[in-house]
Amino acid sequence: MSTSAMRLPLVQRAVFGARRQQASIAKSLFKGTLESRVYPYPDGSKQGAVKGCRDMEEMGRQDLGLALKSVTHDMSASKITETHNEILKDIEEKGKAAAYCLTEESCGTDPSGIQTTATLSNDETHYILNGKKTWVANGAAAEYLLVLAMTQVNETSKRLTCFLVDRKVGGVTNGPPYPTSGLKSCPVHDVEFKNVKVPKENVIDGVGGGHKLALALRTGTQHRLSAAVLGGHKRLLSYMTEHCNNRKAFGRRLRDLSLIKQRLAMSTMRVYATESMLYLLAHDIDAGLDVTCEAAMVKIFSVRSALDSLDDGLQVLGGRGYLTTDTAEQLFRDINGFRSVGGTEEINSLFLALTGLEVAGAHLRTKGTLSIMAGRTKRSLGLVSIHAGHHPSLKQAAGIVDKMLVKTNAALEAVLIKFGKKITDEQIVVSKVAEVTTLLYSMVAVLSRASKSASTSCDSSQHEIVLATTWVRHCTVSLNTLLNDIENIFKTLDSNLGRIADHVSDVGGYIPTHPADF
Repeated sequence: MSTSAMRLPLVQRAVFGARRQQASIAKSLFKGTLESRVYPYPDGSKQGAVKGCRDMEEMGRQDLGLALKSVTHDMSASKITETHNEILKDIEEKGKAAAYCLTEESCGTDPSGIQTTATLSNDETHYILNGKKTWVANGAAAEYLLVLAMTQVNETSKRLTCFLVDRKVGGVTNGPPYPTSGLKSCPVHDVEFKNVKVPKENVIDGVGGGHKLALALRTGTQHRLSAAVLGGHKRLLSYMTEHCNNRKAFGRRLRDLSLIKQRLAMSTMRVYATESMLYLLAHDIDAGLDVTCEAAMVKIFSVRSALDSLDDGLQVLGGRGYLTTDTAEQLFRDINGFRSVGGTEEINSLFLALTGLEVAGAHLRTKGTLSIMAGRTKRSLGLVSIHAGHHPSLKQAAGIVDKMLVKTNAALEAVLIKFGKKITDEQIVVSKVAEVTTLLYSMVAVLSRASKSASTSCDSSQHEIVLATTWVRHCTVSLNTLLNDIENIFKTLDSNLGRIADHVSDVGGYIPTHPADF
């Protein structure tokens, strides 16, 4: 980016579209180069991912189960191209459903443990598919199934391959729906394949391309899953607000009690942060950027923040929120179901942090320690800063983010220098790195959005400025705690936590003597 372009305020560049094709935000966070980036907040709805998120958000607000069913179908159908014209017509014109078969009893998000096999026939015209898939959303209704199976690629090795299976060929059966606690409108089944003949033309993305495809499908759907959860989150906030406006306690409306105000404010900020992160991610998807890390961040944050708000909501609603007929209780069951869809929180956290630390490690090797230290000193003196490009009303908040970036990059460099390649074994450290970068991303997203709002003088700009500045301060407290935790891990390596877990696992339960037995 030219020096003259860098002198333009962020919001001005966003409004006039002075944007270049750039690396992802996440990679900039891990490299410590965020100060030189521009993040225009998306202001349109005609783009693919942005529009898709808006549609999915509304569907999630109405019914999270139907939203999940839609995501599952669209994800599976997205791999069916013109080469399968008849199947494509069935789906697009006749409304036939599709499903994705990945999980098995022996493996979940990690596809390397898949036991389902596909053996090439003697005449090499088709594959014979055998195996059993579990947790298949929409598995009973789907006419067409994307199935991941192990294939023999040469004499010594097997690799994962994706197949498009037409249920009409026979050999495909499904079990009864799982008795899930939520997401009732998206039934989940086992699907079994016995000697199913699959034509060679129905291999998707080539023999051995299944692992890459599975990762791409997971990343490619995380923003839509997050949008559905955001819709449910907004529904909860509306429900909480209505209750607080109408319910009285101690002669006052709930909305006038300071502890209730705190819960409502936190829930509002979580919705705002999730929405800002999601549509910033959607904008970058439409721009063709690599958003693998951001997608994981938004998926983790959207579910976790919605569950935090649900905890606040259940406290605000009292006994009413505990009824199985209540909106909050339904949302609690449904949103919890999204914790494992699209990868569990642990899997996404490890993927995010290890991918980011790989980027940071490469940057460290390229620049060298002395160069990075010099850059850090320059940033701490305020010679390079992200806050120069934000709206004046957000200058202080952006300055706080700038300081947290310096602290975070110092911590990431220390982690890499301390553990090196062994960082993959330090899952507690890695998970905290994921939390730190996710919070930083949320801070950047809300500042970018509030800057755009303030620059265009939209009706909600003053409210958004308060939301953004308060969120930044709230996240700063959490970030400092997490960074201190990372520093303390260097001293203890959390050995005590490991020892406690080992003791409990060895015994098979709780160990301490009951206090009544002393």
